[in-house]
Amino acid sequence: MEELKHNLLLGSVFGLLLFLAERCITGRIHIAAQPGGSSLTWWLLGTAVLYLGFGLLLGLLTASMARTRRRPWLAPHLGAVLCFGLTITLLPNWYAILLTASSAAILTHLLWALPWRRQRWFTPALGSTIALAALVSCWAHPRGLEGHDAPVGATTGANAPDIVLVVLDTVRRDRVSAYGYPRETTPALDQVASGGALIRRAYAPSPWSLPSHVTLFSGQSPSAHGAHYEHPQLDDQVETLATVLSRHGYRTVGISGNPWLSVANGSARGFQDWHDSVPVRDLSRCFTLRWLVADNLLRGKGGAETVEVAGRVADNPGSEPLFLFANIFETHSPYDQVPADCGRMFLPAGTSRGRVRKLSNRLELAQTAGTSYLPLGDDRELTDALYDGALRCADDVLGSMLSELESRERPALVMVTSDHGESLGEHQTVGHTHGLHDLLIHVPMAVRYPPEIPPGSTVDQPVRFIDVMPTLLDYAGVPTESWPSMEGRSVRSMLAGLPDPVEVEAFAEHFIPVLILDAFRFARPAGEFAEVNRRRRSVVAGDMRYEIDSRGETYLYDLGADPGENHNLATPLAQSEREISLQRQLGAWIEKTGGPWGELPSGVPETELDEATEERLRALGYMR
Repeated sequence: MEELKHNLLLGSVFGLLLFLAERCITGRIHIAAQPGGSSLTWWLLGTAVLYLGFGLLLGLLTASMARTRRRPWLAPHLGAVLCFGLTITLLPNWYAILLTASSAAILTHLLWALPWRRQRWFTPALGSTIALAALVSCWAHPRGLEGHDAPVGATTGANAPDIVLVVLDTVRRDRVSAYGYPRETTPALDQVASGGALIRRAYAPSPWSLPSHVTLFSGQSPSAHGAHYEHPQLDDQVETLATVLSRHGYRTVGISGNPWLSVANGSARGFQDWHDSVPVRDLSRCFTLRWLVADNLLRGKGGAETVEVAGRVADNPGSEPLFLFANIFETHSPYDQVPADCGRMFLPAGTSRGRVRKLSNRLELAQTAGTSYLPLGDDRELTDALYDGALRCADDVLGSMLSELESRERPALVMVTSDHGESLGEHQTVGHTHGLHDLLIHVPMAVRYPPEIPPGSTVDQPVRFIDVMPTLLDYAGVPTESWPSMEGRSVRSMLAGLPDPVEVEAFAEHFIPVLILDAFRFARPAGEFAEVNRRRRSVVAGDMRYEIDSRGETYLYDLGADPGENHNLATPLAQSEREISLQRQLGAWIEKTGGPWGELPSGVPETELDEATEERLRALGYMR
């Protein structure tokens, strides 16, 4: 009996120590990633109890062996095996599983196989160590919204509106029901459009998140603001929308489930409160749960936390106007990593979990490992349904978030858009890594501001991301002499229904996705990936889109006659007048912004990303 009590005590201590070790290996990242979600405490308590029970089980098993006093060396092996079975259901990647299992082997050996474990001071010393480690962990990862200093100055005026800027990540324009898509994928976005203006020609400057968001925040193209694949860091001298609004009396709050938006790389610069809404655990990427539960109700990409933070902001109104930015990540792959009530809404009747699981894995490998899989036939129908369901989940988050903000008395300008689209097999690609096709840069956008914007109106002139910051500063009442240098212009009068005789071009660019290429080459060393390994620049003028890449290839599409961009009209010597004109327009813009391309990068760029961001990017397949 004494031996059993002793081993149960050791098992309890072992379970708690292993829980702390796992926190240091992977849990620390998740605590830092979600500093205030209400699920954090319950998750930590639940996992601690789980590890404690695991330790007690190990104590019972080793007590039965300890009676023989012959094989104490079995305890470390038994602990490692049992821990491997536990962590494979909890942890999101193989190296975290191996590290935690190795920690279990070491801890088991120290606790059960060494003679000093029977000393009287052993248990109190372990208890003190656990308490100290827990204290350090809590100190290192404070909860609540993380404040980041931004200068606050004189208010822009008592009539300054609240500004709510929402980016629905990875949303194709042609899948938004406000643009005529037959499925009701976006009722909340449709309500914003019906209460204000629907922008028919909104253009992002890049097919991926970081440069597109920074353009929203700076009014500059990616070459000018410097945050892109080959340099994933915002230049220090760039002044952001949040910085300017903070200086003019706005309370600035940012919420994001996208790991590319962070304080570490400068994209969250100027926000007084920044909240990473990524869930505590990415359960869909845990190996066992990924294979067993395809419509996992536990899945999510931060939407619930986004709504929760918006509610807290609304409950603390303050006297100053609010600038709230939110990135809603639900539509981003993997498409089945969303709650089942909305995620399965458009699936064909009788669709099995196994089929969803298999297709999701194939689509994810195509995006993260560069496989050649394309969804065709029935697989394409199911892919469309999964994507549309993920979009509906994102829209549900949008609707809930806007409902939380309705309690604020100050009138609000609401702008909803997307940072880029998504290829679901078009142009022989899956994802948004390949090219500058119209389906990637032509994005949805709706703006609502009842005091000025006529309900149910439409805007047919181009609105570019470089126009967003000057437009929002205009609505905020920030004097133009206080505006930083920007490429765009305010479209406030156009949103109010006034004609705009100036037809502008929309430019986009895509640098070599070196982090993606590194992951592709790691997964498939023999792959060429020529379509990815190139820089691209593009101009859209009227119905024509012209593109040139760093390999000297050119592309010309008539979007009016060929919206799917299936027929390249470019000629080897650019002989047509329209091609020559577009070539000149693109060349003039290149000289004005970033200048000619320099040398192509030879490897992964040096980045200033923090450990938590890098871990989340690895989980999404952006890094290896």
